Parts: sequence; structure tokens; C-alpha cells
Amino acid sequence: TAHRREGGHGCVSRDLAPGLTGGDAVAIYTWLWMLKGREVILLRGDALVVKRDLLGLGRAREYDLQHTKHLRMQPSVWNPFDRGGMPLWGSGQGHIAFDYGSETVRCASAVDEAEAGEIVRELKAEHAFRGGAWSRRYLRA
Repeated sequence: TAHRREGGHGCVSRDLAPGLTGGDAVAIYTWLWMLKGREVILLRGDALVVKRDLLGLGRAREYDLQHTKHLRMQPSVWNPFDRGGMPLWGSGQGHIAFDYGSETVRCASAVDEAEAGEIVRELKAEHAFRGGAWSRRYLRA
């Protein structure tokens, strides 16, 4: 409910303030990601590491190379019904994809297709990402 001070000036509703704060946090995060956010893809001896970094903070996901297959450049198609996230925030659809178990992981949303292809070639030069029999059969087209 809104409260009034002496003199009749209204204050912002206490119920509305948390929504404004949450909206402000999203706007600030988005702005910071556009300025300072980056996605780091690192190939270690035993894992492919994808880290989304914002000002030194972020979450790194490690994918065991024994279960990482079919690394590829894949054009991104935006789908408003996809739950994968928003590319603007460095999540969701990316131009590099690989299969990890039964999941398809996508990354590198901020690079174009040509740069994604170069990154994939460099990663494949360092590690032989296996593909299933079905992927070898259909990729030879």
C-alpha cells in the first residue's frame, strides 16, 4: 500500500519496490554483460571447459572429453519458445555445439559463423572429438 508523508506527497508502494529492484538488477546485469561479459572455451587434457565470465565472476562448466562427441559449428536459429536462454546474456544459442551424453550443449553466442568454424578447427586439431556412427554417416554429405 502507498504511504503519504506530511504535505501530501506520495511514496512508492512497498509492494512495487521489490519488482523495480529486480527489474533494475536484470537491466544492470544485461548492460554489464554487453560491456564486460565474455565466454571462455578451454580445452584441458581431460575436459572441455566453458566459462561465462562477468568481471571475474562466473560459472565454469566442465565436460569430460570421454563423453564429449560431435563438436561442430552450428548456425544459430532463434526460437522464442526455446528454453535455452537469451544470446544477449551469453547463454542459450551459440554457434558451437557438441553432444554430451544425451544433451546438446551450445556455446559461443557472441561469435559469427566463420569465427566459430575456426574455433572448432583449432579444438579438433588438439583433440579427436568422437562422433557416433550415425553422425559419421550423415556428416560425409
